Amino acid sequence: MTWQAPRGAAPLGSARPARSAAAPGGSTAKPTGRGRPVSRADAVLVPAIPGPRRGAWIADESRSMGAQTPLCKQNTAPTRRFLRNTGPAAVHFPVSYRRSPHMKVLCDRGALLDAINLISGVVASRTPRLQLTCVKLTAAKDGNAGRLMLEATDAEISMTLDTERVDVEEPGEALVPADMLQKVVRAEENEPTLTIEAEEDVTRIRGADAEFELRGFPPDEFPDVPGFGALKGDAPSFTINAGALEDLVQRSLFAAARENSRYAINGVLLRRDGKTLEFVATDGRRLALCRDTLDADGDEVTCIIPSKALNTLTKLIQDPEEPVAVCVTDNRIVFGFSPEDGGGRALLA
Repeated sequence: MTWQAPRGAAPLGSARPARSAAAPGGSTAKPTGRGRPVSRADAVLVPAIPGPRRGAWIADESRSMGAQTPLCKQNTAPTRRFLRNTGPAAVHFPVSYRRSPHMKVLCDRGALLDAINLISGVVASRTPRLQLTCVKLTAAKDGNAGRLMLEATDAEISMTLDTERVDVEEPGEALVPADMLQKVVRAEENEPTLTIEAEEDVTRIRGADAEFELRGFPPDEFPDVPGFGALKGDAPSFTINAGALEDLVQRSLFAAARENSRYAINGVLLRRDGKTLEFVATDGRRLALCRDTLDADGDEVTCIIPSKALNTLTKLIQDPEEPVAVCVTDNRIVFGFSPEDGGGRALLA
């Protein structure tokens, strides 16, 4: 059999003459019937060995549902991606084995959507760091109980939330675009539960009759936010009821300035002296001063809380009688809800 140049190719001139070639083991390459014969640049000839005939099917062991993958028929034109056997064995496509997911959880859709709606207010909208437009999901097991924590930051304020009614099969982490995650969970309104699987930068969300695949980032690219640990440290802190805290915010925040050029008055001043807690805000034309009395005495602390953080804080309040731990460090303030019960919601500004 003679090897010929592909149709339309220029004359080879002084190139090496066409020659016949036989595969190791005695098999000979044959034309494909597609207008040109097979060349060595297109396929690797392997010895003829017993194998499945054309049209055969094999089970792909890497797929959990036992789906079957067809083997390529013998008359398929080979390319550089294939190993073509000119004997009775068929052409084998390379199999990409799918590793087990790094995270797999089964969660209540309603509880997950509520958490996403809350934490979306912290996600950055315009930033060159695309990781800040994502929500970090962390699944963990605490004995027989599972926990799915959502975390987001815009480099100014940060938030963590724990979702309820979660069954964790495989602990792990995922970094998912917040807007796409919110759209997918909201669209599955007829699904009571959703399964979330994540592997590296790919997250799959599955319902009863639909599956979504979201491309995000590796979880380790999310910026570290160490300030939440202050709630368990030695930094000055105090506890106040959520209802009293919300009242202080509403009676002072309206007077804060809106101009971004004046940072010192773009938030509310928090001042604690002994048992007295004060919130002060001004825009240069008006001033609001609110006071409340704490149960315990303490050292004097002051800080300016950004207006965006206080607006977000009021959305986290669910029960007016719920205790809120407030911890002030050198340049941060942390609000932790129900600290004695392990928390579940925290805001860092």
